[in-house]
Amino acid sequence: MSWLEVDERFNDYAEVLQPRNVAEYLATQDWACLADKPFGQLWALPDQPTGQVSSIMLPKDPAAVDYYRRINESLTLLTRILDLSASELAEAVSTVHADLFFVRVDQSMKDGTIPLKQATQLLENIDQMIKSAALATYNPLHSGLGKIPNTVKDFLDEDIRMGHTKRGSFIITVAARHDQLSGSSANSAPTAPDGVDEVPPVALTYTRRVMTTLSTALDATRRHVARGNDFMALDEAVHAGVRLPLIEALSDMGSTKGLRALDMTFNWSQSQPKPELDVPSEVIFNVDSLGSLDDVSARLRREVVPKDETLVGPVTELRRPERHDPNNDSGEIIVRADVEGRLRKVRVELAGEDYDWAIVAHRERLPFTVSGTLGKKSNSWTLTGNVVADTSFLKHRLSETKPPLG
Repeated sequence: MSWLEVDERFNDYAEVLQPRNVAEYLATQDWACLADKPFGQLWALPDQPTGQVSSIMLPKDPAAVDYYRRINESLTLLTRILDLSASELAEAVSTVHADLFFVRVDQSMKDGTIPLKQATQLLENIDQMIKSAALATYNPLHSGLGKIPNTVKDFLDEDIRMGHTKRGSFIITVAARHDQLSGSSANSAPTAPDGVDEVPPVALTYTRRVMTTLSTALDATRRHVARGNDFMALDEAVHAGVRLPLIEALSDMGSTKGLRALDMTFNWSQSQPKPELDVPSEVIFNVDSLGSLDDVSARLRREVVPKDETLVGPVTELRRPERHDPNNDSGEIIVRADVEGRLRKVRVELAGEDYDWAIVAHRERLPFTVSGTLGKKSNSWTLTGNVVADTSFLKHRLSETKPPLG
């Protein structure tokens, strides 16, 4: 016996619609548990307009012969009482321990689908926006660039989940779980990072604080581009959670051909207090406003002081022009390194002996160390500025002072 015995409309949500999860959801509503027996719980919803009491029996014992039949009966009855579809019920139950973030892509689609590459890039953009909000929440002084603290990394790895897609254009569901369903330590109170005197008193989980930061940052960005002028001071934008990576992600999402709008909505978990009134539950960007984000990106780049980053990783590619000038000893390499908690390909221009050592690292399959200003150019990670290669490790491994080329 299994969920295969349950109506197929509930099968896709089997993990969410477990009886224990449904019971926790009912407890947050007006339902009352009238009886709790070893075989099941009796839940009732009094004060109906008809004057009758609606009730369901949630089974508890998976070993019971009729366990899955009882689940099917309970869920079917519950959807009728609440006038919800199976997907709507699953969404409601999910909000008990998770904030839900929906990203709706409104664009011209012949058959209701989007290119796979666009979907992949869309997920990366969403990840980038949430990461930006998580960094701003953890440390209000963080630029959104550079290394990721372990607290933020654990949160992104453990507490951010992709849910079932919803009907209607193309909608991606992201579940940001609170600590009741999470085994990570990210939802515990973070310690004050360097440069910050104290962390605000923790009245909310870290997850809720991240998602409200994301909401206010998106809304501040929308208001800024809607005004069509430079009304938002940098300190106001930063206070609202706006960071360069978030703007870049929105701009990238807005560059899709045929896009009409991006509709982002939040469904707040009932396990946490309701957000303040100035935290919106929906933020909509039309295609015209998204086209104005390049100016915002340029402004933030001017204001944010670039910091040098050190990358360590294998050299995966060596590039020189087909018609190479013998007098020009420069070339481009691709280093695969950790960038903001993910392995990324980074383009680096090198010249002279530094490029020769990159060839050695590539040939010998040894890690290459290089420093410079990390940034994005044409949607590719690049290392620019004062680029310096640290060849001490390679020299030590090869026990030579000159790269053994030729």
